[in-house]
Amino acid sequence: LLAASAGLGLALALAGLASLPASPSLLAAHATAGLGGWFSLTAIGASYELFPMFMLAPHERGARGEAIFLLTTGGLAVSLAGFLAGAGALTRAGLFVGGGGILLYLIDIAALYRARQRRAIELHDQVAIGAFLALALLLPLTARALSAPGEGASARLFLLAVLGWLGGLGLSQLYKIVAFLSWIAHWAPRLGQAPVPRVQDLVDERRARPLFFLYFGAVAAAVLAAGHPPLLRLALALLLAAVLLLAEEYRRAWTGHYVAQRTSSPFSPLTQQGDLR
Repeated sequence: LLAASAGLGLALALAGLASLPASPSLLAAHATAGLGGWFSLTAIGASYELFPMFMLAPHERGARGEAIFLLTTGGLAVSLAGFLAGAGALTRAGLFVGGGGILLYLIDIAALYRARQRRAIELHDQVAIGAFLALALLLPLTARALSAPGEGASARLFLLAVLGWLGGLGLSQLYKIVAFLSWIAHWAPRLGQAPVPRVQDLVDERRARPLFFLYFGAVAAAVLAAGHPPLLRLALALLLAAVLLLAEEYRRAWTGHYVAQRTSSPFSPLTQQGDLR
């Protein structure tokens, strides 16, 4: 609600339909509420469902989970109050508290990886580590931007948050989610009636692995080239290519492409009995 309200206020002010000044503080509050609150807190909540489920790790987070919730949400609220009130000390205090919650979250995610019962880590959970590294890098970069603000620092924070942390986590988990939904839609009704493939049979990790490396490599290049427009455009072009190629892998997972491709598989006739388009 805060993110949407601040954004609406900025839009009305820029359109000349409201007297609300489009101040840098309001813009910072909008960005913090959107990227830090709306998207990041949602991503953290979703990760606590997806990672234990796919890695067979303990789901309950106990006192550490409660501390993460209180620190991240409390710190966000304090920082937003500081932005809107123009109180720099309050803003920094809120970001410091919220950053402590994020650090504790990263420690908890590492503990979750160690506590998993599935020994082999599948590709989507392997490459998600790149997103967690991006989130970890956001902590010192945010502290540095607060002490020495500048256009380059803001651009790097934006690229790292949107493409590295949020985009990286979303793309990595979609790789498994699309295959899982395809299996639910196309093969789950046939359980007990005919052989069915595993969810993992719907993807080809060997093909997708370099695409994820290309994506996170392009994100790193974009962050480093934030102050150099020609290099930044090149990095973003590589990133776009990686996303399009990954989208093709998601399409293949949904349509059962790799199951049908394995002609010696007992599951391939199933893809011809139903419309998987």
